[in-house]
Amino acid sequence: MASEPQRIDVTHHRAWATGRKRVLPSTLIIALAGGIFVLDLVTPLGIAVWVLYLPVILAATSLDRQRDIVLTTAACLVLTVAGYFASPAGVPVVWGLANRVLGLSAICLAAIAGRAIVRRSQERERAEEALRQLNERLEQQVAGRTHRLQQVNDSLLSEIEKHRQAEESVRANESRLRGVLDTAIDGIVAIDERGAIELVNPAMERMFGYSIGELLGGT
Repeated sequence: MASEPQRIDVTHHRAWATGRKRVLPSTLIIALAGGIFVLDLVTPLGIAVWVLYLPVILAATSLDRQRDIVLTTAACLVLTVAGYFASPAGVPVVWGLANRVLGLSAICLAAIAGRAIVRRSQERERAEEALRQLNERLEQQVAGRTHRLQQVNDSLLSEIEKHRQAEESVRANESRLRGVLDTAIDGIVAIDERGAIELVNPAMERMFGYSIGELLGGT
């Protein structure tokens, strides 16, 4: 839950940074389109000044939004039509009109190409974002499993240590018991439920005159 606000903050920061990155290109595109229109106003009608609008539309693809291309294209179309009426005459009206129609068609084609470029760019960005999110989820899953495995490993090590300590305790008790049996003055014998001797000490060996091996298993 704690990571959700942080993720939202990161998203807002990215959106803010992207907005700032678009300010300068947008300003340059507007200034360039305005300069081309001014040039069109002082250029005779027969000269294809509209060609200069094509790089403006392609430059709008750097903004990486379909809406920006549509708006830029609409502005270039309007300026091209306005230039037809405001430019000084230089050729017959029919030629000038055909030139402008050709220009409008070229601008529309450039817009279609620009939108295709932006669409592919957006699809690539979405694929990269999906891959990044998938990598993050995989890293979180790996980290979670690694943590659980570490806990299991620590638990196993703890159990092994307890088992080792228990074995050492048993060996120590056996050693102390053996020391008591070996140093006892009185004879000590232990028999099982069948009455067979299963444990004797050296004192018992001396008392009966038999070795421990001879006494063990007897009744």
